[in-house]
Amino acid sequence: MSQTNDSITKKSKDLQYKVSTYIHSYYMSDSELEYNSDNMQNCLNLILEVDEFIKSSMPFINGTWTMLGMEISSMPEKDREVFEEWKTSCKMTYDELKEKLFENHKQK
Repeated sequence: MSQTNDSITKKSKDLQYKVSTYIHSYYMSDSELEYNSDNMQNCLNLILEVDEFIKSSMPFINGTWTMLGMEISSMPEKDREVFEEWKTSCKMTYDELKEKLFENHKQK
């Protein structure tokens, strides 16, 4: 099943929002944080939904992830380094990623 970029973006933003409620679990009560609570069971289902979304929108082909039709392994080395940093960073925002990539391209 083929998805349009708009539907992928909408689904991505929806999942980001849903996941953020669990990332910010400090506001939840003790009972909501218990493994068998409806809240945590919904979280586990959300994890499966996110996993499926990633697998359907970024297929792994010939040993590399493909994102929106682009093979990440074919990116220029400096861009790949920035992308890898963003993927593993807990602090770098999407806008910071775009800015770093923009700066890389200005230097060419």
